[in-house]
Amino acid sequence: MGGFYKKEQLLEMKGFQDSVFQKIKDLIYVDTSLIQKIPINSISFEEFKKHPLAWYGVGKSIVNYRDQHGAFQSIEDLKKIYSLKPQQVEALSRYIEYK
Repeated sequence: MGGFYKKEQLLEMKGFQDSVFQKIKDLIYVDTSLIQKIPINSISFEEFKKHPLAWYGVGKSIVNYRDQHGAFQSIEDLKKIYSLKPQQVEALSRYIEYK
């Protein structure tokens, strides 16, 4: 996905049990500086749809909105895309850069 922004994301992995997480959570370190960011204002649709959080509909909606309204400046611009659910915007927000 581009990296973990919090250790609890491990629980989102299929088959990763909470009991295991509870045993190792104090040993886990997350370095958010290593997250690979999506350059939302320059990425092509073809590149965007490869990201696990940006399946076809999400990527298409974001690229279309950018083409119609110009560069994204902040998360508030993403919230204007009605086809994106709030949880999708929240998840994507940690992986986007607005350069």
